Amino acid sequence: MLIVDDIPEVRYLLSCAMETDGRFDVVGEASTARQALRLAEAERPDIVLVDLFLVGKDGSWLLRKLKQSLPGTRLVAVTGSTDHQVHATATAAGADAVLVKRDLTTSLLDKIFDVTR
Repeated sequence: MLIVDDIPEVRYLLSCAMETDGRFDVVGEASTARQALRLAEAERPDIVLVDLFLVGKDGSWLLRKLKQSLPGTRLVAVTGSTDHQVHATATAAGADAVLVKRDLTTSLLDKIFDVTR
């Protein structure tokens, strides 16, 4: 799994949660869309968690690029927004699921696991 978020603390929390859960292996973290694209193409992760509101190129741009270059990779958009239009935009860009950050609980990990099966 590759974790993409421009906030270091969010990346850290997600990484810790994934590793502690035991069902996920975090292969890298990125703070920008361009960095994430390079890392994803090098590591070829099974799953990429993508924050939608990244500085510079946004998460929707990254989702489209990842869908093109790594079609077998499961893409999970993670956002603080509950706006249905934001979720629809992410889905149209290639997200297999859109999850809300405020749900950073075991149920979030279960949802990510279910999406990636």
